[in-house]
Amino acid sequence: MDDIVGGAGADVITAGAGNNRIAGDGARIDAAGILSLSDTVGGNDTITAQGGADDIVGGAGADSIDAGDGDNAILGDAGTIGVDSIETATDGSGGDDLITSGSGDDDIAGGFGADVISAGAGANRIAGDGARIDAVGVASLNDTLGGNDDITSGGGDDDIIGGAGDDLIDAGAGDNALLGDAGVITAGELTSSSVAAGGDDVIVTGGGNDAIVGGAGSDTIAGGAGDNRVLGDAGSITASDVTDISGGFGGDDQITVLGGADTIMGGAGADLIAAGDGDNRIAGGAAMLTATGFTTIEPAGDGDDTITSGTGADIVLGGEGSDDLTTGAGDDLIAGDGATVVLSANVAMSATSRSSQGGAGDLINGGDGDDTILGGAGADDITGGAGDDRLLGDFGTVDLLTGALTSLDVDQGGDDTLAGGDGDDIVFGGAGLNVFSDTGGSNIVVAGSGGITGVGVVTLDITGPVVDQVLTGGAGNDMIFGGAGNDTIFGLGGNDTIVGDIAQYVRGVSLTATEADLFGDDVIHAGDGDDVVVGGKGSDTIDLGSGDDVAFGDMGDLTFGADGAVLTMVATQQGAGAADTIEGGAGNDLIFGQGGADLLTDISGSNIMIGDLASVTFLATTPAPVGNGAADRVQTLATIRNDIAFKDVITGGSGRDLAVGGLGNDTLTGNGGQDLLFGDTIEMQRAYTLDTVLGGWVESIAMRTTLTGSGGNDMLISGVERDFVIADRGADFFETDFERNFVAPGAAQLTVTGSVSGGGTATLGVAGTSIGGSGGGWVSFIPSGLDAGLTPAFAPSYNGPAMLEARSSASYDTTLSLTPIAEPAPADMSGFATQSRVLSDEIAGVVGSSAFVSEMAELQRYDLQHDMVIDSARASLLMHLQGAGLLSDMALFDALFDEMVMQMLEEILALDLDAAVALAAE
Repeated sequence: MDDIVGGAGADVITAGAGNNRIAGDGARIDAAGILSLSDTVGGNDTITAQGGADDIVGGAGADSIDAGDGDNAILGDAGTIGVDSIETATDGSGGDDLITSGSGDDDIAGGFGADVISAGAGANRIAGDGARIDAVGVASLNDTLGGNDDITSGGGDDDIIGGAGDDLIDAGAGDNALLGDAGVITAGELTSSSVAAGGDDVIVTGGGNDAIVGGAGSDTIAGGAGDNRVLGDAGSITASDVTDISGGFGGDDQITVLGGADTIMGGAGADLIAAGDGDNRIAGGAAMLTATGFTTIEPAGDGDDTITSGTGADIVLGGEGSDDLTTGAGDDLIAGDGATVVLSANVAMSATSRSSQGGAGDLINGGDGDDTILGGAGADDITGGAGDDRLLGDFGTVDLLTGALTSLDVDQGGDDTLAGGDGDDIVFGGAGLNVFSDTGGSNIVVAGSGGITGVGVVTLDITGPVVDQVLTGGAGNDMIFGGAGNDTIFGLGGNDTIVGDIAQYVRGVSLTATEADLFGDDVIHAGDGDDVVVGGKGSDTIDLGSGDDVAFGDMGDLTFGADGAVLTMVATQQGAGAADTIEGGAGNDLIFGQGGADLLTDISGSNIMIGDLASVTFLATTPAPVGNGAADRVQTLATIRNDIAFKDVITGGSGRDLAVGGLGNDTLTGNGGQDLLFGDTIEMQRAYTLDTVLGGWVESIAMRTTLTGSGGNDMLISGVERDFVIADRGADFFETDFERNFVAPGAAQLTVTGSVSGGGTATLGVAGTSIGGSGGGWVSFIPSGLDAGLTPAFAPSYNGPAMLEARSSASYDTTLSLTPIAEPAPADMSGFATQSRVLSDEIAGVVGSSAFVSEMAELQRYDLQHDMVIDSARASLLMHLQGAGLLSDMALFDALFDEMVMQMLEEILALDLDAAVALAAE
């Protein structure tokens, strides 16, 4: 073993093989080791050693040292090398050294200059600036003094501290522990010694499980394949914990790692983070990861981060800034702002995001997989991507085991844009003016705040701000809740359930109206599919689109069957509701206006439209077969609250419609198709039984009027097909466009025969008198042995409420054809003069009565067109004369009508609205 000491000049020293101790400048070498005699005096030495365990101190000056293979201890500047330690001087002096070592486990401290250090394969410990290296580890001696070092190591598990300055560290393959700035490394665990001092470092590693702390400054870090733990700013990495301790100090870091289960924390600044495939844990700002949790820390200065990850189950916490977060395929958990994640065995159990953790508007894309995304504060733009995602626009907590999700801090949040993508998504917009859209799947969408339990109980929070939302469903079966604002909702395709206001939903079980005092005027476009729409208390506009839809203008409680179809509905808002506009489309719809003066229109299909409050029970699809849409599933239907009246306008279309005005002054128009119009109230029952003799289902339908209070003054227009019209009480107006329409005012006795298509034995019976007549109860008339298309030879009559019942042993989907009974024979008059006198006297008596004048004034009060008032008077007289048996010559009637009635009508039509009201009240 040689001991070699150079002088103050620029020495060239070459040592042979063996364990040499060499000092380039003045030094003392003894049993204790090598001690430099001066920190500042020395030359630019060139030192070369062969293979061996060499101890080399370059001393002051820009030295060039090549230690060769072996386990070497090297100081580039002045200092001390002991038996098991090396330590540089602390005064900050030193030169720009060039240090090279071969294979072996080397300890190298470059000193305070801008050093270039290259270590070979082996487990090396390297400090670019002033440091102490001993059995404990590597420790920086000064946080701020140092040069811009260039450090390279070969394959091996290296511990490297760059120190102060803008350092370049290339660690190569191995499980490396790397500090870009000053700090301490002990047994692979790292801790920064300063949160503010440091340079803009570049750190590169090869394959291996690396621990990297960039430190203060804008660092560029590239990790290789492996399970890496990376901190962009100051922090601590232990065997169990990774913690950012930067306290808001740090730069704009760029961090890239390849595949592996990586942990990355960008820290303060606007960081760019790209993680590869693997189950990654990523925080854009300051955070802490332990065995039991992953949580953001709240320093000032968190920047606008950009984070991407590859395939894997990632956890990504954006932090306080306006972050751009994109994850790849996998079941990811993403929080746009601050959040806390509870872990067990490295599996996320729950996540919570609160306003106290700060945040801003983020751009988040979950990619494929069943993602959970918490937007946090600010106006977030969130895309779930393909998969069954859970999206929360603002703050909340989610149980990742049960799937329960609850909004938090419901009065805070931003105007979010949320897109679910393909899959069955659950979305809560939170506070703010939110916009939601989805491309596919069966989704649950809540415009505002609320919660969903693990068993699918959805509740809406009512304490947050009221805003107007825009929500768009997709092609699947969506559940959409608008909330209390004036919302715009598009269901698009699928069998959707849409609620304009506040409700509670139990998945597959029930929908319950809540908080009737919070509501908005919603615009709902149901779209294609068999939809259920509940408008809510406001003045809603509903377009049902195509499909067999069920629509409620106001609030109600619904229950669902196993197949998701509605089983029961009861109106819960039984006071005065708002005026809704509901338009049906292609399909057989059920439309319930409920409270308010509603406008109900359906242009096609066989529809049921109820103007006022009602309760409905639907048939389950089993065991009865499915018929032509929702209308065929009605088992019982009854109008309720006969003490409340609304002025509804109901217009049918080309199909066979059932229209019920309810109490109030309603206008019902049947148009095309064989329609059934009830001016006031109704009860309906339907049953199915299996005919074990003939086979097939037997359908029984029974209807009756149920008026117990006063009826309204209704206008009933039946259309061109064979219709059945019941007016009940009130000054009603009838208009029929075809002679075979059947019109039944409440005081007339009815008898009608008919048939049911589809084959087998079938018939139809209808009978009744005015309400309060004798009898009552349900009546059936089902003769046997008749072929389809034939009518019975006799017709039953019944002195009770109007009713209808039909049965078919061969077809569930029946078609009713109503035919009126023969009209009574006209009175036997002799001579035209006698007939004219009798007819004119009868007309004079009718038109001169206060009831007729009041009826005409009532029509003028509602500002109907003049021709409609004239037609109403004509129809009223015709009905009266026909009932009296006096109508045999229509030409005579027309002449007398023009002569006796038109002048009186012109006087009424000339009145203004106030005068018409006064006349109607007399």
